[in-house]
Amino acid sequence: MFYDLTGKRFGPLVVIGRVENIKPGKVRWLCRCDCGREARVRSNDLKTIRSCSGRLHKHGHCANGWTPTYHSWRSMKQRCLLLSDTGYHNYGARGIKICKRWINSFENFLADMGERPPGMSLDRYPNNDGDYKPSNCRWATPKQQRANQRPPTLEHRQKISVTLTGHKTSPETRAKISAALAGRDRPDISARQKGRKLSPEWRAKLSAAKKGGKLSSGHRAAVSAALKGRKPSPEHCAAISAGKLAAIAHRNAVAQIGRSDQQ
Repeated sequence: MFYDLTGKRFGPLVVIGRVENIKPGKVRWLCRCDCGREARVRSNDLKTIRSCSGRLHKHGHCANGWTPTYHSWRSMKQRCLLLSDTGYHNYGARGIKICKRWINSFENFLADMGERPPGMSLDRYPNNDGDYKPSNCRWATPKQQRANQRPPTLEHRQKISVTLTGHKTSPETRAKISAALAGRDRPDISARQKGRKLSPEWRAKLSAAKKGGKLSSGHRAAVSAALKGRKPSPEHCAAISAGKLAAIAHRNAVAQIGRSDQQ
């Protein structure tokens, strides 16, 4: 629903009428300040204006749509101060603040940082955990931004794993991930890779697989890992020989059937 704000006052501004939009859905109004100046202001900005002091007009970065530099300044404030912003948990929730010189003055921000160069964005450097202030900010390329990012936390890596697999990880899987990331040996697998003997449970599975026919890929990998660097036992050699003989007999039978069909 459209609300006509003509004639209404917002701080020092009185709405004169609606003007054209810069972007779809971004309604703008022509306003007259108590100081006598006029400016085009978006509906959302009318609620936050508390004083004029020529701020809307001196720098000329928001009179006819936001410039890239003004957008960086506003975005910095939103992710540090606005609880509903999608990036607040990475900035404001971490305790990152904006210095007093910048928080309410775009002019000071512009004087310290200059115009935003094309293809660059605002970056906290050299201290990524520090505040937004002149001594800790620069205009950076995407490559510089990536190099200055924090390493992903364990929780973040687990969330990535959940996203990639399409389902939630079980408590056992999370425990294994934590153990692996903490530098501890993985259970079962690390023991087999180090050439230790198979557990009774694995030996029972191996024996059952031998009696039932073919080994699964997982069992073959376990046997290979366990026997790596050691000579195979007589039983293992016998199983391999039996498998080879069975494969040869199968191939011969297939060949015989083919010759019979040709005759």
